[in-house]
Amino acid sequence: MISVLVVEDDDSKFENVKNIIEELDIPERWVSRTISVQETLSSLGISKFDVLILDLQIPQRANEEKKDTGGLNVLKAIKHDVRRKGDKYKTPNVIIGLTKHTELFEQQANLFTEQRVFSYVYDYIDDAWADGIKDSINEYIHSKQTSTLHRPTDKIIYSIHGIHSFGGWQGRFDDFLKEQGSEFEHIEFKYNFYPVFSFLIPPLRNREVKTFITELQDLTNRNRTAEINIVAHSFGSFVAVKALEKIPLISSPKIGRIVFCGSVLKSGYQLQNIINKHEIHGIVNDCGIS
Repeated sequence: MISVLVVEDDDSKFENVKNIIEELDIPERWVSRTISVQETLSSLGISKFDVLILDLQIPQRANEEKKDTGGLNVLKAIKHDVRRKGDKYKTPNVIIGLTKHTELFEQQANLFTEQRVFSYVYDYIDDAWADGIKDSINEYIHSKQTSTLHRPTDKIIYSIHGIHSFGGWQGRFDDFLKEQGSEFEHIEFKYNFYPVFSFLIPPLRNREVKTFITELQDLTNRNRTAEINIVAHSFGSFVAVKALEKIPLISSPKIGRIVFCGSVLKSGYQLQNIINKHEIHGIVNDCGIS
């Protein structure tokens, strides 16, 4: 199921948009709403949404006067984060501007290269905007379904490498699985070469945890029946455990088994908490000693 964030401070207009979304068989619980620039950016910093429907005329903060440039400020913040390859905001895959100022929207949105970006004129009489929203979201749903059909995602192994490494062993592990005729799909979770000092700084190591949580949530959105197994080395064991501790159960995939090799977690670490939370079948915590 896809998730949608609607940025709209007008109650009547929001209800109209929500009704259009529900006509696409997207349940109400998957539709979120914000009413200001500040609230929207806060939500995008926490959660990954498939679709962002953005009104340009919104206030900077709740209870303030709406501004014609409010929605543009949201776009500018997201675009700046994308261009500098930051991780402050989780950029939606589809961005739809619902406004009477389509030219302004397109001027700001034209530098988004990976996301689908659309703009429509909202009108109480002409419902062309509603058809546009349906077409844009249906195209995205179709693209996700097509990619899922070409990938066996019922049983998955996520591998996560450690520090001072680019995870060369993950490629060998992938070859091994193929040689065995394994039914598992192997996904390599990668990040840049990770020095020891980065591991010692909480914000830097937690950044990788947040990224892995997003991947798990995206996978859950694509296929809620998939069973995820995890094989992690060194720092990867920290990434996996912290992600499973923090991820809300409602957006977490089904977890099968976990193997930690050369784990940075102590032998006495309370793994029972995530075992109970996710009903994990079993964990091997092979602790590193060097």
